[in-house]
Amino acid sequence: MPLSQLDIDRIAEAVSKKVKGERSKRFLRGPKAAEMLGVKMSYFYELIKRDDFPPPFTLPDSSVKVWLEGDIEDWALSTYGRKRR
Repeated sequence: MPLSQLDIDRIAEAVSKKVKGERSKRFLRGPKAAEMLGVKMSYFYELIKRDDFPPPFTLPDSSVKVWLEGDIEDWALSTYGRKRR
């Protein structure tokens, strides 16, 4: 299910507001990462399954999967930021 232009614009705007100089080093779990992108969990995991989104890290000594917030910001800007112009 591709994103509409409205979705792309909304994601690019939300991410560009968050990017201010230094990259965030905070870990986010799936629901927070999807929320940051403004997409449903099902679509978020579909992006990962299609290799259209970076895979998660597994935290040491656990089964917890996380993404770095800065990596999500970079991905969103590189993927949707260029389409907005």
